[in-house]
Amino acid sequence: MSNLPVVLALTVVTSASAQTLVSPQVHADGRVTFRLRAPNAKEVALRCEGAKGGPMQKGEGDVWSITTEPLKPDIYAYSFQVDGLRAIDPANPLLKYNLLNTDSQVHVPGPATLAWEINHVPHGVVHRHLYHSAIVGDERPFLVYTPPGYDPAAAQPYPVLYLLHGYSDAEDAWTSVGRANVILDNLIAQGKAKPMLIVMPLGYGNKEVIAAGWAGLRNTAVWQDSITKFRDVLLNEIIPQVEKTYHVSTAAKDRAIAGLSMGGTQSLFIGLNAPDRFAWIGAFSSGGLDADFEKAYPSVNGTINLKLQLLWIACGEQDGLIGLNQKLVDWLKSKGVARAWVPTAGTHSFTVWRRYLAELAPQLFAPRHLVTLGEPPLSSGEKPSDFAYRFVWIRTFHHPISVRIQKTGSSAILRAVELDGAGGYAWGKIANEVNRELSPAELKAVVAKLNRTRFWRMAEEDPSQGGLDGATWILEGSQEGKYRSVNRWCPESGALRDAGLFLVQLAGFTVPAKDIY
Repeated sequence: MSNLPVVLALTVVTSASAQTLVSPQVHADGRVTFRLRAPNAKEVALRCEGAKGGPMQKGEGDVWSITTEPLKPDIYAYSFQVDGLRAIDPANPLLKYNLLNTDSQVHVPGPATLAWEINHVPHGVVHRHLYHSAIVGDERPFLVYTPPGYDPAAAQPYPVLYLLHGYSDAEDAWTSVGRANVILDNLIAQGKAKPMLIVMPLGYGNKEVIAAGWAGLRNTAVWQDSITKFRDVLLNEIIPQVEKTYHVSTAAKDRAIAGLSMGGTQSLFIGLNAPDRFAWIGAFSSGGLDADFEKAYPSVNGTINLKLQLLWIACGEQDGLIGLNQKLVDWLKSKGVARAWVPTAGTHSFTVWRRYLAELAPQLFAPRHLVTLGEPPLSSGEKPSDFAYRFVWIRTFHHPISVRIQKTGSSAILRAVELDGAGGYAWGKIANEVNRELSPAELKAVVAKLNRTRFWRMAEEDPSQGGLDGATWILEGSQEGKYRSVNRWCPESGALRDAGLFLVQLAGFTVPAKDIY
């Protein structure tokens, strides 16, 4: 808190004239000019992520200024150093609020295609909740983002992403800095992500872990107690409240957990030790990882692949935490755990984490291979008679295949994709793609095959079936506002198997009998 007196002094001295001081000023070419009126200061410097920063020059009216080189479109945190003391920009209301070190922010705008730019699309709502935690013994908040058009009476309950912040942040970091709500607004409007709720809780399991500040991080007992108790808070207090208050699914396949830095470590600790609660895990630049992986994740082995839809781990290559994250990924590999490892350029910053969220969100709550296949979530057509059905065949040792039939009015289109990877172990890239219109006779044959499956009466899954090596047969359907997905493991016979193989043949893909399992 040593910078507080500087901020107050600056504010008092400049209160009458700060209104006319423009800082920061973003130029058309991406350069940014920062200004600070500090008549009694001897030295003023700029610290800004993504920019060189350095000493500022004193000019007319006791105003110190500096202009950066052009910055790429993004949102950057910055602060001033005034005679060695840290200070926010009193002329700028855009803050990066933080429990230990609050910064100012500057937005260098970019094209509408950037995930965090506010566009003319339907927007969701961020709700704030406050409750008493019996586990921690305090009053604590959590935020809930509901997507545009959220309907508490919808036929299908919504999936939920539990999104966790980093150390020194508060529960609002993912909205005020990360722009998670804006990112999801844009992705949902583009049809790239499923409408979902995002729950953003305060992420500390005890008071001591944050009260001692950065020095407190060296107390491993307090740190681990916080991680463990936060898990209990999330599982036993927050999730029940969310599922009671909102129209959300209670199935693991519709529940994801992800976070940055401390939140990445929490996501791994909670998710990997409770795969019956979360089928989707994302970890961004995980900080504070327990290097004793066997102790941290005692039950993790290859069998977790049967429950997890996606384990997505990412870290910036210039981040000091990448070494331990890489070791974790290597350990998971040695255990036979399927995972996506995404090292990227970047440091420990929201300029990295916003991009990670934008990349992860479209992969949630749909089979992870659909992103590679270039397949969208299914939706009903504009008219009640329209329908869409899709067969997806995920084989452990052979190429994944997808065949979609979409009928709109009198036209029925077949799109089929075959990847070149070895199924569940390596998706690969698109090797073959077919797009064509079906003849009336072909469409009639498709409908007959689908009718024989009694698709809309089938159980979605058969819990008695499963295995590590084999094939998952998935048939999805969307018709008259209804959606269903049926999942079977290596069916030996039956109408679903017949329908799937018929669609593969209709697409023109040849599969030898020995490769059908």
